[in-house]
Amino acid sequence: MIILEKRFNLSKFQLFLVIFILSISGFAQSISGTVLDGETNETVAFAAVQIGDSYGVITNNEGNFEIGTSRFSPNDSLVFTFLGYKRRAVAIKDFTDQKVFLVPDINTLSEIYLIDRNLDPMTIMGKVQENLSKNYPKQKEKFSVFQRTKENYKTENSDFVIKKADFVNKKIVKDVNSELALLIQYSKGKSSNIYYDTYFEIYKNEKDSLKLDIKKGTKLINLERNTSTDNLQNKAFATIGAKLEGSNSFKLRSGIIPISDSVDLKRTFNASKKADTLNIKDKNREFSNHLSDFGFGKNSDFSFITDYKKYNFTIDKVFSYNDELVYVLYFEPNKGSANYSGEVYISADTYAVLKAKYKLADGKRGNKINLKLLLGIKYEELSRDVLVIFNRNENSTYSLKYLKTNIEQYIYLNRSFTFIENNKDRKDRMKLKLDILSEGINKTENEILVIDSQPLSIADFNKINQKTKTSVQTIEKYDPTIWSPYTIISPNQAIKDFEN
Repeated sequence: MIILEKRFNLSKFQLFLVIFILSISGFAQSISGTVLDGETNETVAFAAVQIGDSYGVITNNEGNFEIGTSRFSPNDSLVFTFLGYKRRAVAIKDFTDQKVFLVPDINTLSEIYLIDRNLDPMTIMGKVQENLSKNYPKQKEKFSVFQRTKENYKTENSDFVIKKADFVNKKIVKDVNSELALLIQYSKGKSSNIYYDTYFEIYKNEKDSLKLDIKKGTKLINLERNTSTDNLQNKAFATIGAKLEGSNSFKLRSGIIPISDSVDLKRTFNASKKADTLNIKDKNREFSNHLSDFGFGKNSDFSFITDYKKYNFTIDKVFSYNDELVYVLYFEPNKGSANYSGEVYISADTYAVLKAKYKLADGKRGNKINLKLLLGIKYEELSRDVLVIFNRNENSTYSLKYLKTNIEQYIYLNRSFTFIENNKDRKDRMKLKLDILSEGINKTENEILVIDSQPLSIADFNKINQKTKTSVQTIEKYDPTIWSPYTIISPNQAIKDFEN
């Protein structure tokens, strides 16, 4: 302190201001750390880290978290919770140790179990279904959301051949086919990862109609080692598009099946050279599907809740969480049309689902289509693992806090595509014919974190004009400064180490 006074010739009042400003900056941006089990020192994945009732994050699969604190005062508390552990609260100003230890909550559990062990799990599930509309009401809300998607594609078999291109020199076609053959040979048996991070606001009315405002999007990819089929096609399309002249549209058919009467071929092929963009309508549709899948509706992914009589339930364990009793029920199919097995965590007070972990049961497969012989198309969902966590709101209703899905798919496509120019003079019509074969395993890991939620008026909903597209920043090495203004899911080590 004396050194500061002498070196910078500061008065005591000025020095006080400097120290005060520095102390504020210490917690003005964000806080990061790791949540661990207080007894085993093992990291705790997917623990809740909250400030207030509606703002917070979830620890990643390595127990790490980052949370923005600029909108809160130094006296506000960071609250750490996880099912089966005692709640822990630390004032923002007092958060100095990056390691947060949670203590298992084992008090009175034996007494609780003795009292409740005769409960019929089917009765509990009946209560859950009865209270769905009360616990998860449809209401107008604004959400701040962060999404991280990891795509991994492993090529098992691939081919891409330009069979005919009237508007391109035959030597160029031959050279392009040779280059593609080398790329295809290199890609076989190999896999590549791509990470997509997106931060956006969702505006939802009571009818689950959505409007999205994308704030930022990034694509983390190794461009040189990308072995996806899309990458191979883009390389070919870019070469073809550069040679295509004229402004006429094209008819497109696959085999004998007409697909489109008016394709702007030049624009389509040259689009592969443009910067990545995010189609907001597609993103809107994706989240509308999430609301349907995880909203306890008739076609919900929660068939073990909405159609629970198709499942066998047993009480696996009972514990307390935030001073309330929680039942953990294990379930598995008892009928052929039931698909899942897993655990569901239920509040004994409100009969709300707090958390669910489930997967396709042994011997079960997800969506599939097999038209391999007829149309050269086959798709099969090989596995599906889901973790979903709900947050209790101030008004004792519940809303989605975190969703993680891991889906593995087999994909097969073996089709020919023919483009024929829409030209009145049949003799001068340009033609392009492609043979495409793609066979491989696609793994998608998708995480959605609802960081904040607020009530929304219909007037505010109507004011929002959703854009059609937004740009995505392509990066080849993770840079934490890109996301410094935002609260996100803390990146795991694989993302931090990702580089060329």
